[in-house]
Amino acid sequence: MASSRASFLTVALLLHLAVSSIFISIATSSRCYRAIYSFGDSLADTGNAYYDTHTLPSSQTLALNLPYGETYFHHPTGRWSNGRLIVDFIAEKMGVPLLKPYLGIKNGKIKDWNPMEGVNFAVAGATALDSSFYLEKGMYNVATNYSLRVQLDWFMDLLPSICNSSSGCKEVLGSSLFLVGEIGGNDFNHPLYLNTSIQEVRTYVPLVINEISSAINKLINLGAQTLVVPGNLPLGCNFKYLTTYETSDKSEYDEAGCLKWLNKFTRYYNKQLYAELNRLQVLHPNTNIIYADYYHAVLPLYQSPTQFGFTESISSACCPLRVANNSNNGVCCGNPGVISCKDPSQYISWDGLHLTEAAYKWIAKVQPPTKAPTNIDDTKVIVMAAFEERSWCALMVILMTVVAEAVTGSACYSSIFSFGDSITDTGNLYFSHQTTDQHCFFPPYGKTHFRHPSGRCSDGRLIIDFIAEYLGIQSVKPYIGMKNGKLEDWSVGQAVNFAVIGATALDATFFQDIGVQTGATNYTLSVQFNWFNQFLSYLCTSSTSCEQILRDSLFVVGEIGGNDFNFPFFVKRSIAEVKSYVPQIIHAISSPITELIGLGARTVMVPGVWPIGCSAMYLTLYETQDESQYDSTGCLKWVNDFTQYFNQKLQDEIQRLRGLYPHVNIFYADYYNAALPLFSDPTKFGFKKTLKACCGNGGPYNYNSSATCGEPGVLACDDPSQYIVWDGIHLTEATHKLIAQALVKGPYSALSSLCSMNASVGYHDNLSIS
Repeated sequence: MASSRASFLTVALLLHLAVSSIFISIATSSRCYRAIYSFGDSLADTGNAYYDTHTLPSSQTLALNLPYGETYFHHPTGRWSNGRLIVDFIAEKMGVPLLKPYLGIKNGKIKDWNPMEGVNFAVAGATALDSSFYLEKGMYNVATNYSLRVQLDWFMDLLPSICNSSSGCKEVLGSSLFLVGEIGGNDFNHPLYLNTSIQEVRTYVPLVINEISSAINKLINLGAQTLVVPGNLPLGCNFKYLTTYETSDKSEYDEAGCLKWLNKFTRYYNKQLYAELNRLQVLHPNTNIIYADYYHAVLPLYQSPTQFGFTESISSACCPLRVANNSNNGVCCGNPGVISCKDPSQYISWDGLHLTEAAYKWIAKVQPPTKAPTNIDDTKVIVMAAFEERSWCALMVILMTVVAEAVTGSACYSSIFSFGDSITDTGNLYFSHQTTDQHCFFPPYGKTHFRHPSGRCSDGRLIIDFIAEYLGIQSVKPYIGMKNGKLEDWSVGQAVNFAVIGATALDATFFQDIGVQTGATNYTLSVQFNWFNQFLSYLCTSSTSCEQILRDSLFVVGEIGGNDFNFPFFVKRSIAEVKSYVPQIIHAISSPITELIGLGARTVMVPGVWPIGCSAMYLTLYETQDESQYDSTGCLKWVNDFTQYFNQKLQDEIQRLRGLYPHVNIFYADYYNAALPLFSDPTKFGFKKTLKACCGNGGPYNYNSSATCGEPGVLACDDPSQYIVWDGIHLTEATHKLIAQALVKGPYSALSSLCSMNASVGYHDNLSIS
């Protein structure tokens, strides 16, 4: 147990340092978002209550007195803490000024404000539901009616100051970050403070989530593109709840001293919120809707406070909600005579209800590291590779969820099962012995990472390798290698790859019928799926275990389909003819996805095709003196136009499948747009050679079909990391790495929130999000 806890803390600290380094790198670059617009309650209020004292009861104005604000601002600002809040740290690290409170602007008290830099609409005591809901239930302790709906109305009132046309608003709001919450906590706090039963409070959850969802939909319709929606903190660890519901029954508390029933309720609410965000993400696939896991971000602080620099236990608050005489319910932090502790940074709880600046800093994951993380070079590359800077900032918030996954001691997914062609094959054709003259089997293939050929058609690792590494999966084993006894058997925590070099989505008979040669293999997608079905008998010992494994695994179906038009194009078939194949190719991809879902798959990633009009092979094969055939990068426009046509049809089919299977996460991985910026602006990403292959035998693009990479006498460049293209057909490890980073952590796939989107993890038994 002790070693497990130590490992848990080590992972949490290492991830914290890694995230911090990325934030620091981003802080030195251009601003990620134009503005931040924030809604919520006292966890996000930067002064709205401060500027509206005439309508608030005295209990809601305590934050206007010292010692509130003593740590950072050295005077009260209306923030319910000794210093900055989570929203302040996010703003600082994104290069946005600390958010001005709307009511201060409206009342004319704040003059120096720029609506284009963001505004805060959050108010202490705010609820998601209108106060009339609680009044009808006889609850008169709701201090304010500045509900989420009211805050959204304020935003609408301010909108003409932000943008003055529909198109202008779309642009401004699309480049802004929206923080919708934390909101909803007070909807439960108010009734629970009155000892309302947990069963009744639970009935409010759908109503609260509906209000939050409605606000998100309105913002999206106005033009919002990136929304962060936080869950609730662990209420059972809250100092006031621990005092209000204090009991001598030790079974009511967990190891950290938190009330178990309250935390279970919080997890239940967070789960329902998360499910609604998943639903909204499907409805709005072009919008980034991000769940920020406040619960798991703060939980380690309560469980092992000393590991995070806190010396005081869960039962202590810096500025006690009540003085030494616990029967004096009227004396709170901010009242005369209540003195705060000397060093708030030693405390998690500030006033019994809210947290200290030090705790908020940890939740925001921006505390400067005490030493450089081991992967600081990688994090620098990640920032440099940002295709849209603002999406990388969204990643920082996403990482709160990813960190929560990791610190519980498990990877996001237990396994990966992948299908495809040479873009994904990690050795199946190599171990099949069907052909011995495949060029990818000989040096210089594999020279960069493996130092020897591995059956991969690159100088090193592929996109699937990097995705597996990111998700904590140990290795990507080729199925044929295991089947033939050349590799150790599979175990949970590893990936199994069924992809084969030269594979097509359509069966080889299709190409035989149209007179097109497809090479030496018939390992089509349907064949690969048959392999997977055979593997199932080994994979599962029972239907229950099979269901669990498939539910908790990531399925990567592709890239596949590229060879279905490569082979016809290689023999100069017309674009019109090849275009007629697309519906059949899409159907051949869709069919196994449907079958995988029927078997129990819950998460399926479907990559598109990368811009093959930029490949040295196509550029050589279709070389022309007609400059109009090329774009500004030098890529063949008609080939890339066709690729985009295919990718769009694939996305349309994925969208159709999402409608049929709303309980399944089906993601499109945009290889095309992830790779295109590398060709458009190579030096930005560290490349010196754009269209020329690293390994080849001369010609304008260093590609010669009669003497290809891997054949005797064909040499590779000295430094493949300077090249985008490896052998004229495939890409270098450096390129694969950047594409994978854009997919896993960037704007070109729902993989940017992959770990948090795995609804199967922790949902089924204990109502926790882990």
